[in-house]
Amino acid sequence: KILNGKITTIVISYKDRITRFGYAFLMRFFRDLKINIYEAEQPPISTIEEQLTQDMMSLLASFSGKLFL
Repeated sequence: KILNGKITTIVISYKDRITRFGYAFLMRFFRDLKINIYEAEQPPISTIEEQLTQDMMSLLASFSGKLFL
């Protein structure tokens, strides 16, 4: 549906929800297809503890996904 032009806009909550690696490549690919990507507004992470927690959750999600492949 993306390649045939049926999708023109994608809204994501966080950029790591669309890809773990290669975000810049994917954004360029979508831009070349004239597809808009919007990252939903997220409150800024203010403390070092919140940043560490977010990083740990991202790592856990990544490794959990590999267990079920």
